[in-house]
Amino acid sequence: MGAGPSTAGSNEYFAFNVVKREYELLKTSLSDSELHTHLEKLFVSAKAECSVTSYLECREPSCILEKIETMSPDDMSNCRDRILEALNAREKAKGAPKGEADYSKGFSGTAADTKAEKEFEKMMRESGGECPEESDEYTLYPALRPPNILYREQEAALRSAGSWCRFLAASGCYMYCHSLTRAVVSLRPEDYQDEEDKDVTDKAENEADKDPANGLPSCHITELPTFLERLRTEGNKKTPLLLDGTDGSQTLTYYSMKAMLEDVSGLVVPYATSGVKRSDVMERCRSRLVGALKSGSTFVLYLGSITVEHADFKKKLCKKDVFPSELFQESGAKLFAPKSNPRFKLLYRESDMDEGTGDPAAKEEFKFMCVSTLNPYEYQEKLEDSLPLGYMYPVYVHNL
Repeated sequence: MGAGPSTAGSNEYFAFNVVKREYELLKTSLSDSELHTHLEKLFVSAKAECSVTSYLECREPSCILEKIETMSPDDMSNCRDRILEALNAREKAKGAPKGEADYSKGFSGTAADTKAEKEFEKMMRESGGECPEESDEYTLYPALRPPNILYREQEAALRSAGSWCRFLAASGCYMYCHSLTRAVVSLRPEDYQDEEDKDVTDKAENEADKDPANGLPSCHITELPTFLERLRTEGNKKTPLLLDGTDGSQTLTYYSMKAMLEDVSGLVVPYATSGVKRSDVMERCRSRLVGALKSGSTFVLYLGSITVEHADFKKKLCKKDVFPSELFQESGAKLFAPKSNPRFKLLYRESDMDEGTGDPAAKEEFKFMCVSTLNPYEYQEKLEDSLPLGYMYPVYVHNL
């Protein structure tokens, strides 16, 4: 009986540190009410996970980060070995390799590559959701169960604190699994360190193996509509930020035909050279935004290669009656709140009003997204001070 209060106190101390860590991680990404609700739930989960001996049994990202601070190098190595043993056992159960893999085609590869990538994507999806067939796999291989990653900041923190390990898949291809996120990718991550072969000097080969998505969700341009619809049906409310890695800016071409798109990439050219005022550009954005609201269309803001040096939407360009900052939240759904006096009304001018009623009209089918040509390795550094990335869901779009 005497150990009871001490154990309870230890659990609460651990949970308090976890909540403190999570607060620092998400304080700039969530609203006060969202953060408060999230931290309350996390405190309960953290108390339950305090007693586990290994981070592999933790489901909450900040619990994992807190747990590994108290683990010895030998304990961390043991966890890594357990992950590799589970991966090797899983691949062995699939059957022996059936042939040589061909990585010369990048994302496409051979039919075996494609099949392996789809199977692992299904097993290691970042949302942490489980399909019926996945639950059996995690029962057999519990070390492979990914944590409950809900936010980009959680994934980034885990990736920074962990490392990648390499294993041979049943297809005959080498694949990579992250020790903390348990994400599996087929192309060598940029931050992978080969402990067994540190003398590799073939830089061309390393560049070819570099993951173009840098661990972000990726999608082929032809599958983009289905991919985005799946995100919505799965409850992902964040605004898509498409990082266009296609040849010839195919994402721009596609949405020029399929949505109402406003191209602001010209902001990279200074006013002294272009003669185009930022106020004129934002008025074009407002007009196109109103058109999309009235028709219930998708409004796409094409950024091109602009960075905070060219356009600061957070502090300078976003205005309630021109281009409200709430547009970046929940794919623009925040413009329809509050219902008694929705935010989108401030955007309408007299000429924009409904001809019949004289009121501002908008359809809730409206959606908003952004497209940038910055690559997955640079977008965060170059856009975090310009766009509210905490409300956005980056997706690498490719055509390989």
